[in-house]
Amino acid sequence: MGAASLVLLIGALLIGCASASRRELGADGDAAGADAPLAGDRWLVGYYTGYDNWELPVAAIDWASLTHLAVAFYPPDGSDGLDESLALPPGDGPALAHELVAAAHARGVKVIASIGGAARRSSLAVAASSAHRAAFVASVAAFVASYGYDGIDIDWEPIESGDAATLVALVGDLRTALPGASISVPLLPFNMNDTPDTASVAMLVPVVDRLAVMSYGMSGTDTGWDSWHSSPLHWNQNDDTPVGIDATVDALLAAGIPAAKLGIGAGFFGQCYTKPVDKPLQSLSGSTISIVDYSVISASYLPATTRQWDSDALVPYLAFSSPHAPDDCTYITYEDDQSLTAKASYARAKGLGGMIVWTLNQGYVASAPAGQANHLQDVLWTSFVP
Repeated sequence: MGAASLVLLIGALLIGCASASRRELGADGDAAGADAPLAGDRWLVGYYTGYDNWELPVAAIDWASLTHLAVAFYPPDGSDGLDESLALPPGDGPALAHELVAAAHARGVKVIASIGGAARRSSLAVAASSAHRAAFVASVAAFVASYGYDGIDIDWEPIESGDAATLVALVGDLRTALPGASISVPLLPFNMNDTPDTASVAMLVPVVDRLAVMSYGMSGTDTGWDSWHSSPLHWNQNDDTPVGIDATVDALLAAGIPAAKLGIGAGFFGQCYTKPVDKPLQSLSGSTISIVDYSVISASYLPATTRQWDSDALVPYLAFSSPHAPDDCTYITYEDDQSLTAKASYARAKGLGGMIVWTLNQGYVASAPAGQANHLQDVLWTSFVP
């Protein structure tokens, strides 16, 4: 994932009533005029994956509940350029990108190109090396100009020990080539069984506008781990579940990372565990994990069982006594209104600059009642941005 995955203080003036939670909409549901979102100095960045464009048509994007759209992914081509296909059949990627940029700009939303992605560290490292960096930067600058992107998101995942200097050099050269562009870098959450590498993050602070923790998909099948939550707000101090949003944020803030440049993430998907796991804090015993879109959770899983709430991690989950179709899940960890509101409240209390969503596509529920298809996004916006 990318996360997917950021901090630009956009400085947009509030238009109209300062207490408004969303821009005024015209009769056709679009934002009235092309003014920037009523965001003050907070930002909400939604990732849109081109390879899943069938899940969320451009016409159905909720522009009123975004400050930035991050288009993912453009991977390096292995040396000096980018693969501009958006992982779509030949010809579709460029057309989709132009459509997204035009639609966003018509609603006053900034659009950034997300470069890299999960497991693409090696190709980014080659592109950012001294042998290739100048040509790669020139290629990226020409690419951004050709589509009209407002900036770039460098998803260098993972940032390993020793990578930060190369990444900083890349961003510095991109700033020179793209003056005024928005540049962000998403971060993986810390595994608290290891010493957090806050020094690498600190090196990035002077050269980026936004940093955001990809705080979703955080549970895993690593050796020794127990079942846990996809996006636990609070860490339970357990070595067998060594992740939590607060633990990563506290480590970064303690290291002097400015809160205004820092954000956290929300995943519009769930993690599906197979048997024998049917709740958090269990031994995996061969259980596997897969990704389930929120649209599938709401249609196939929520109606079939009773939603449960973890009052420590502040997230919901679903439990099944036997494998449930379509993914044979026995335990699903996901996000809903209550958990998103808790995350937004936490981010506001910590003075964080923003939040990111992975992905808008996965949260879109086409069958929802009118006005509710992008419900999770709307909850996050009204809870955090105003």
